[in-house]
Amino acid sequence: MMNFYSVKNPGLLKKRGMENEVIGKWCVVDAVEVNYEGDIEVFRGDMVSEVGAYIEFKENGQGYVFDPIAGSDLFTYVVSDSSLVLKYLDEDKPTTCYHVREWTDSILSVYEEYIEDYDGEIHREVIEINLRKYLPNAD
Repeated sequence: MMNFYSVKNPGLLKKRGMENEVIGKWCVVDAVEVNYEGDIEVFRGDMVSEVGAYIEFKENGQGYVFDPIAGSDLFTYVVSDSSLVLKYLDEDKPTTCYHVREWTDSILSVYEEYIEDYDGEIHREVIEINLRKYLPNAD
């Protein structure tokens, strides 16, 4: 089972200046929801993501999520040692903290995790999202 509480090198993001490297358009490759009861995986399913969905980060600390069906959601963002936090401008949407699993010049793999206690039984829902940096001249 994968350890969801660590990043390969947690200090890597600031050392590499990732707050600047996140700038640009990141296309959604895939997204998966995984549910756990205790430490046992009880559900895994692909999340529907339309072709053309992406996240774009601007230099001014703002950005947006774009989905061809749902449209755009604007946010501000902060990059820390091992996370990427999106605060949506629409107050009805929660702030999202993505934990970074992998971040290279062209790949961004993140996850968010929700933990609930149902009468002493721990339930975790993990959303894993894999993105690839949009490079206009790449084949």
